[in-house]
Amino acid sequence: MATSGIPSRVSSVFRKGLFVDKVAIVTGGGTGIGKAITQELLYLGCKVVIASRKLDQLSKSGEEMKKNPYRHVKSDLSYLQCNIRKEEEV
Repeated sequence: MATSGIPSRVSSVFRKGLFVDKVAIVTGGGTGIGKAITQELLYLGCKVVIASRKLDQLSKSGEEMKKNPYRHVKSDLSYLQCNIRKEEEV
């Protein structure tokens, strides 16, 4: 069976658009659990900033999530390289 290339979506326990006009910062948002949290927040309409030490993975994931068809129309995503363990970078 061929796939359309659109990632599948697990249903949320929250209603779509619940976090419209809210802002969240997700550290490690480019991979793993952080990425899943970011995708859920985008679905819920949140403006999300993801931060990570690895710029290459961060920008790849960020651009991928900006194209996600399941995100809410009022959601927004920004990403920046940052090591939260270094106070001068935060």
